[in-house]
Amino acid sequence: MARRLIGEVSHYFTNIGVAVLELTVALKQGETIEFEKRDRTWGYKQKVSSMELEHKRLKEAKKGMSIGMKVNKPLKKGFRVYKVAATTTKAPAKKTVKKTVKKTPTRGCKPPKRKCPPKRKGPSKKITKAPAKKVAKRTVKKVVRKPVKKVVRKTTKKR
Repeated sequence: MARRLIGEVSHYFTNIGVAVLELTVALKQGETIEFEKRDRTWGYKQKVSSMELEHKRLKEAKKGMSIGMKVNKPLKKGFRVYKVAATTTKAPAKKTVKKTVKKTPTRGCKPPKRKCPPKRKGPSKKITKAPAKKVAKRTVKKVVRKPVKKVVRKTTKKR
């Protein structure tokens, strides 16, 4: 990938994540740019998603303009801005060759680990149903309670 110096960060607004770029080359929306420190120890790439000049959106910025651009990571004054040009060299197409492999039946076993048992003809054991156990029915007695007679006491008033 070839890259070309197109400008420098002159200011960064931390509260809105916008960098002010001083351009030395024209820049279009949708192009890939790279930010890098002057000592080349840190940098990252991003696509140009929005550019503004005096609060008006731009699709293309010209040489010498000072534009504001939304960035993904915080930057500092003095970061260099490079335009990344993707080189389009096509690799030769790979030819695909289909190989036909004859499969042998494995009867549900994996041959490398163990040998398969011989295939049986019919069931080896007869499966019979066990007789159901008889469960004794429990009889539940209903408890009948007799009504309790209410005792009414007569009270005498003292005079």
